[in-house]
Amino acid sequence: MRALIFVNGTIDDYPQLARWLRPDDYTIAADGGARHCAALGLRPAVLVGDLDSITPELLADYEKARWDATYGWDASPVSTARLSMEVYNAVRNEDWSLASPTAPYSYWPQRLWTMEKPYHFLGDGGGMGIGYCASASLGAALANRKHGRFTVSIQPDGDLLMTIGALWTAAHHKIPLLYVMHNNRGYHQEVMHVQRIANRRMRGLDRVADVLPVAFSYLADQRAICPSNLYAVPGIRT
Repeated sequence: MRALIFVNGTIDDYPQLARWLRPDDYTIAADGGARHCAALGLRPAVLVGDLDSITPELLADYEKARWDATYGWDASPVSTARLSMEVYNAVRNEDWSLASPTAPYSYWPQRLWTMEKPYHFLGDGGGMGIGYCASASLGAALANRKHGRFTVSIQPDGDLLMTIGALWTAAHHKIPLLYVMHNNRGYHQEVMHVQRIANRRMRGLDRVADVLPVAFSYLADQRAICPSNLYAVPGIRT
């Protein structure tokens, strides 16, 4: 992951710069640099400065992101915005590190969380491969362990099914890591793509198989993962 800092200078060729950007870039806007982010369609993870070089319209747009998060706040199933904020409120007073990609829940942490340290966000996977999150988060937690950091991962359900052995590894080697399940009960990106192709080729949407839900709550019982290595986590109720 790279850190990009946009300042209030002059950029003559936005299309050329856009070709150089990567999905996992950690973007920081210093005051008027926010207008360059806006021109490139970027939402900076951090906005710093006295903000005297930012137009009122752009400031209002950033404030709107926080208001957008309140839509459907009390909905069921819980919205991804509320999920992100509930997790943040639970860890914000720790020396935390978010190890999971945020694309599966609409990049809400970058829009809502206060990220001030390099390890606050590990970055997205880049290749968007299913199975990345669980194992990458575990690797980050192993690296964070010696620093005493609290590693948290908002874990998609389908991704965990690809590398579920990561849970055993975490328990067996006593790697502190909080997985918060983001369970939307299906491989919906894949299902929507198959529906699109089936519709285009007039094969009928009924050919698209549904995915049976998985009872991830059973995996929260440590005895199901590593019965010989049980240990209590202070403040966490299972």
